[in-house]
Amino acid sequence: MIVDAAREHNTRLLNDAAGRGQVEEVARLIPISNPTFNSSEALLTAARMGHAECVELLIPVSDCTVNDSLALRWAARYGYEDCIKLLRPVSNLEADGEGFPPVRVAAEWGHDTCVPLLITSSVELNSGALHAAAARGHAMCVQHLLPVSNPALGDTTPLEMAARGGHLDCVQLLLPVSPPGRALALALVYGEDACAEVLYPHSDLQQTLQEVDAFYATNRSIRSRAEVDAWLAAKQNQRLTAEVAVYAGAARGRKM
Repeated sequence: MIVDAAREHNTRLLNDAAGRGQVEEVARLIPISNPTFNSSEALLTAARMGHAECVELLIPVSDCTVNDSLALRWAARYGYEDCIKLLRPVSNLEADGEGFPPVRVAAEWGHDTCVPLLITSSVELNSGALHAAAARGHAMCVQHLLPVSNPALGDTTPLEMAARGGHLDCVQLLLPVSPPGRALALALVYGEDACAEVLYPHSDLQQTLQEVDAFYATNRSIRSRAEVDAWLAAKQNQRLTAEVAVYAGAARGRKM
């Protein structure tokens, strides 16, 4: 009983030392405590705080896959590259039970130097990370994820998410490899005209009008339907004017 009480006390000290980044104290306490207590709390705490030297000491005596590799997901959340490099070989990159896989966590928070370290062998999981990066406007993460993802996956594609959020850099990266889908309609109803300008030449007007109809049938927007129609009408007029100018120029050339 006395020994158990001492180990319990030392384990609490270990968790506290790991959270403070006290490397020598962590090394001293590991042999006389229980590092796997409470879901390897010491490792989780060290990873959450970014104390890579403590993480390195705790990995051999902890369960790195506990709670869907939560230690790695904490490191991904806060962008701790050194911790990620240590935890990656002993964690499950594709864990997606209670929480998102680490690559998606890093992508959602825009840690573009961490995303390449966490890319998985699953196109589906990488594509989920691509969705998250596009929705948040993290263009560098999008760039890293595009070669290992399928940008056409999902009820709402990454391009549509980027357009809705007004993330022009992401729209420009995704447009060459993604079907336009509802991207133009979403950019318009959410008032993201810069994205709409880029998307308009690649979109079907009739389809866009149908998508706008469908949106306003079930949703509200800060932008009125009349404003959307006026924007599209102006673009149509510009296109017709340009076409007439080209035709007139060609006709003059033939007369000469």
